[in-house]
Amino acid sequence: MKVTGVEIFSWISELFPESRSVVGPGIDSALNFIESRIPSNVLTSRIRFKSGKRIGDWTVPKAWKLNRAYISDMNGKILIDSKDSNLHLWSHSRPFSGIVSHNDLMEHIRIGQPNTGSIPYFTTYYHENWGFSINSDQALLLNQKEYSVMVDTEIETGKLQILECVIPGKFKEEVLFSSYICHPSMANNELSGPTLMLAIIKELANRKMNYTYRFVLGPETIGAICYLSKKKRILRKRTWAGINLTCVGGKDEWSYLKTPSGMEQIDHIIRKTLDCMMVNYKEFGFLERGSDERQYSSPLVGIPMASVMRSKYHEYPEYHTSADDLSFISAANLQESLDFYRKLINLIDSEGRFTSTNIGEPFLTKWFKSSGVGGVHPRDVDTKRKMVANIVSYSKQNTLMEIAQSVGECPHEIMDSVNEIVELGLLKKTPMSRNS
Repeated sequence: MKVTGVEIFSWISELFPESRSVVGPGIDSALNFIESRIPSNVLTSRIRFKSGKRIGDWTVPKAWKLNRAYISDMNGKILIDSKDSNLHLWSHSRPFSGIVSHNDLMEHIRIGQPNTGSIPYFTTYYHENWGFSINSDQALLLNQKEYSVMVDTEIETGKLQILECVIPGKFKEEVLFSSYICHPSMANNELSGPTLMLAIIKELANRKMNYTYRFVLGPETIGAICYLSKKKRILRKRTWAGINLTCVGGKDEWSYLKTPSGMEQIDHIIRKTLDCMMVNYKEFGFLERGSDERQYSSPLVGIPMASVMRSKYHEYPEYHTSADDLSFISAANLQESLDFYRKLINLIDSEGRFTSTNIGEPFLTKWFKSSGVGGVHPRDVDTKRKMVANIVSYSKQNTLMEIAQSVGECPHEIMDSVNEIVELGLLKKTPMSRNS
């Protein structure tokens, strides 16, 4: 089924108000929201890890829930209130209630950039602490000697949850899509990725695909590490390319984050898709990574994972602040990102290694008469015949990218012809793999 940017924006709007952290009811609710909209014919599963479990060098945090938090003056006037923005309280703040001095309070305060009106995002997942984030104007309100602080949160043993979705294809070889949903109330950095993932799943649900597509959604960093502790073996064996979906709804330039080598097949496919769409974009090397590609491309896993974004993390001033709100993204930008990923997936699914099945050229006259390859009009027969002959001539365990370069065509322009030639039996397609 076709999804629109307007529909993706509506999903983001529904998810936006929730206070999420890496473990707790906020993220559980978001995963339920996504899973409930996945078509019933698609296999989904939940993988859970109990708080306190050691995973490599990490420990799964306890579950966290925000009820309310505020700072008031000694007359009872509330100055900072999580009801106004759940970014006011640092994620995973421990409970606290009491009177604090100005100096002590400022040890628990982070202030946004001057004259922006934005509240910075802070976390304290792995430290027992509490704190508030405020904008620079609100900082001027904190000019008294003492304050009353109330942090009403719940921290208890829970389970980190990861949503996994697999859409089987003709080949067992896989393409991995990853995203994360653990930040509160940030539209581009947080919610554009998982909602685009949902759109892709809905559109692939009833398509016959060549490759198997695996989708993983959970908390950033610790979620990917937990998932790899369970699935590393199968991912290392089957996954030949990975995409991290994040920051796809913003208003700034397109950005392409390369795999560690920058020369993997997925790198070539992404560049060709961007070039064929005539999109202006900026390339970033893997040293400028910042999301779950850090885990999936790590040395003991080695999945070549890339990412294509709009308003890349760390590159726009609204990043990790309250200014990354619904006004920062748009349905039009989400639609453009969806259109790009549609084209990218079509090219990914057409990729492989192709080998001619004939000694010499195939007898094209027979094929054109019996099948009318591509619905060719008579005036176009010679052009089509030449293109087929050229494609076959450069098919000696060559990839689609290599064939397109050899014949001087955009791969998006010839992929349908290549697929059709495979169906006619004139080419044999071998799927891409970790070693191809």
